[in-house]
Amino acid sequence: MRRIRYRGIEWGTGCAMERGDQTMAPDGAKLREQLFEMVRTTAAAFYAASSDHTRIVAEFGGMMDHPDGTAAVLQSARRERHAIEEYNRALKALSDFLALE
Repeated sequence: MRRIRYRGIEWGTGCAMERGDQTMAPDGAKLREQLFEMVRTTAAAFYAASSDHTRIVAEFGGMMDHPDGTAAVLQSARRERHAIEEYNRALKALSDFLALE
């Protein structure tokens, strides 16, 4: 049996929902909505981090030879990278779940 886990939500092949048992349908619908909500939340976080990074590069881009400018740009780039990684994990979890339905 293949199990998939993302942020405390776990599902996998062989569950009643996948075998066609209607008693599991509400849980499957709830899980699907939770995964869609995670995608929406992580997408919003990524867009905010990306916008913040663009603003910081515009503001401090000319200060790359100063430690403060470099640190600000690098820190915002890290936040943006972390946000896109979370978004990609959420998309993968949703995609894996939908493939099992």
